[in-house]
Amino acid sequence: MPRLPINYQNTIIYQLKCKDTNVSGCYVGHTTDFKIRKNQHKTACNCESKKAYNYKVYKTMRDNGGFENYDMLEIEKYPCNNENEAKLRERHFYDVLDSQLNSIKPILTEIESSVDYQQRYNREYHAKNMEKIKEQVKAYAFSNKEKIKQYQIDNRDAINTQRKIYTELNKEKILETQQAYRLLHKDELKEKKRIYNLANKEKNDEYNRLRREANRDEINEKQRLFRQENREEVNAKRRLNPSKYYENNKDAINEKRRLKRIADKELNTTSI
Repeated sequence: MPRLPINYQNTIIYQLKCKDTNVSGCYVGHTTDFKIRKNQHKTACNCESKKAYNYKVYKTMRDNGGFENYDMLEIEKYPCNNENEAKLRERHFYDVLDSQLNSIKPILTEIESSVDYQQRYNREYHAKNMEKIKEQVKAYAFSNKEKIKQYQIDNRDAINTQRKIYTELNKEKILETQQAYRLLHKDELKEKKRIYNLANKEKNDEYNRLRREANRDEINEKQRLFRQENREEVNAKRRLNPSKYYENNKDAINEKRRLKRIADKELNTTSI
C-alpha cells in the first residue's frame, strides 16, 4: 500500500518534559499526528529491540520514572508547507528551550553546515567525550572481532595505503602526540618495559649478541669516537667509581687485556 503524503498543514511543535520539576532537560520535536507520535515515543522508550531504545531521551526517561513520568506537551500548531519549514520552527524552540535530550539538532544553520564548523565541533565533542568514545570503540571491537579481522584481511592493501598517506601528512602531529603520551605515562611505560625485559631476558640477550656481532666494527667505531669526544667525562667517571666501571665493562676490558698479552707474546717471540 503506497504511503500517504504528509500534510504539513497539521504540523504541531511539542516537547517531552518530566513531571518532576527537579528533573531538568526536555526534548523538542514536530509531528503531524500527535497521538501516533506519542505512541512511537512510548514504544521506543520501552522496547529494547527498537533502534532508538538507547537514545539519550529514552535513557533519561527510564532513569527518571519511565515514559509515564513524562508529559508530551503541545507548544504550538504550526501549519507549513514541508519538512524543512517544520524543522526550522522546531529548531527555534530547540534553541529557546535549551533542549538537552535531542540526540541531534533538528536542522543545521548555514554556519553549522560548513566544513570548518563540523571539524571544530567533532574535535570538541571528542575532547569532551574521550573516555565514553573509547569504551564504545572497545565494546564494538570486542563484539565484532571476526568481522573486523575479515575486513582487515579483505582490505589490507587499501588500509596500508591510507595509513601511509595519513602518516606522511601528519608526521609532526603524530610525533607530538607520541611525545606527549610518553611524557604523561613515563612511569607506566618504564614499568612495562622492565616487566617485558625480565620475561624476555634470554631472547633479548641473544638478539643483542647477534646484533653486536653483525655490527661489531660500527659499534666499536662509535664507542671510540664517543670516548674521544667525551674523554674528560669518561675519565672522571672511571676515577669516581673504578669498580663499577670495571663491573659494567668487564668483558671488554678482559678482551683488551687478552689481545694485549697475545700481542706482547708475539713481540717477545719475534725479538728472540
